[in-house]
Amino acid sequence: MAYTSLDVANAFLELAQRDASAKQDISNMKLQKLVFFAQVLSVCMDKNDPLVSSNFHAWDYGPVSPLLYKKIKQFGSAFLSLENPKVQEVFAGCTSISDSRSLAIIHAIWDQFKGYTSVQLSMLSHHRDSPWSVVYNTNRYGIIPIDVMAEKKFGEQQ
Repeated sequence: MAYTSLDVANAFLELAQRDASAKQDISNMKLQKLVFFAQVLSVCMDKNDPLVSSNFHAWDYGPVSPLLYKKIKQFGSAFLSLENPKVQEVFAGCTSISDSRSLAIIHAIWDQFKGYTSVQLSMLSHHRDSPWSVVYNTNRYGIIPIDVMAEKKFGEQQ
């Protein structure tokens, strides 16, 4: 089952709220990268079963889901927490992720990248031959296709 980028972002915010060992520094940019990396992992496992139904675009600071961006841009670069009533309001109608495959992907990305800053994640997404760079270098702000995500893993040395 594919979820919206908002649904997946909500799952990451829920993990952040429960994880005392993690830096509680989830900004718009960090959340965008976590959701994107979860999408890449899902399509690398099976490109016919993407985690996220929303498109990602190659923006200047890395891959972005415009759907998610529109919902959380009001917070600027401030940290996002579900303890904030305004953040709760944005994520109020999200579908809860309960299937084991999707949860395993989200947890794997969280465990790997929760300690990274938004800048570090952005730099990782900008790696040479990453899905973002493949699209950005030829079609700035264009959609990053699933096929490109499935073939070009982020951070992979070529």
